[in-house]
Amino acid sequence: MTDRPIRVVAASLSIALGIAAGSSSAWAAQARWALATNTTTSTVSVYAITPGSGELTLHSTAAAVGGPGSVAVHPSGRYAYVATTAARTVETFAIDRAAGTLTPVGSVPVPGTSSHPFAVAVEPLGRFVYVTSTGSSTIAGFWVRPLTGALVPLPGFPVSTGLSPHEIVFDRLGRHAFVSNWGAGTISAYRLGWSGRLTPVAGSPFTTTPHPEGLAVAPNGRFLYAAHGDNGLVSAFRVRSDGVLEAVAGSPFPVGLDPFGVATSRDGRTLYVSEPALEAVLMRRIDPATGGLVAMSPSHVPAGNNVRTIRVDPSGRFLYAAAVFPSAIFAYTIDAAGVLAPIAGSPYVTEPGLEGFALVR
Repeated sequence: MTDRPIRVVAASLSIALGIAAGSSSAWAAQARWALATNTTTSTVSVYAITPGSGELTLHSTAAAVGGPGSVAVHPSGRYAYVATTAARTVETFAIDRAAGTLTPVGSVPVPGTSSHPFAVAVEPLGRFVYVTSTGSSTIAGFWVRPLTGALVPLPGFPVSTGLSPHEIVFDRLGRHAFVSNWGAGTISAYRLGWSGRLTPVAGSPFTTTPHPEGLAVAPNGRFLYAAHGDNGLVSAFRVRSDGVLEAVAGSPFPVGLDPFGVATSRDGRTLYVSEPALEAVLMRRIDPATGGLVAMSPSHVPAGNNVRTIRVDPSGRFLYAAAVFPSAIFAYTIDAAGVLAPIAGSPYVTEPGLEGFALVR
């Protein structure tokens, strides 16, 4: 491998640290925009987020390559990456955070035999972008050009993972990556190198309950949660410093009927679970000592049919849930106890085929 990606690391690291540097105020800033991908119309919608209230207003729309699905935003807030299932590519958009508009930068193919991009994710320091492919059971890796946000394939990729990988997430410092392998009933854990290489940690992949889908790492990096579709369960793992996963006592925990997405509150005390079958977002208390899940009252709030992707605002004050049928975004406030309450005007009807959802600072 050349030293080219290493130079990108330094530049991207400075960008990321410029956002996070010592600054609780930076992390507490509310998102300014929300992005939603629409598979039916092949577009990406930009919603303005009202400061203080979290309400959404459709602001602009950009054309995307066929079949836009998962979307992820660079930690600088300057770029968005969209996985396109029909075109088998990752499309890059430049984000004008002042104007709230998207400009296409270019696209790169997702390699791998029978590739079917499922989830796209940017590691926390903004150096690399990774894409899971359910068709080829692989992970594609790209490094980010810091001046344009354009993607360049990383040497040594794609890498094989478990059967039909779904989501990929990172710990907050970008030391480890975790992938839910839906078809294999496993979770792969990798050490993320400075060159972008993914190296399996000892014992990976880790066997778990069948059909792991959504993943979430607790803000302190100590626990990992996985939703298991069709099983009504959420698994909880303790994450060792070397990335090895150890099941939490009592795991898996019964949660609904068909959980899909998971997210934690910013203080790490509450777990939120999207529940398509119950048309709800479920709430569970996280035991800070063990990582186990404890019942809450109320236990849920209503959401749309086939609610999937859920995102917690960087301020920790709001949660957004994307529902596929009908296509709508459900918005909630989060109180001091982690309880959700619908925001005025929610749900917000979107273009047909709502699929991916992301927030932009």
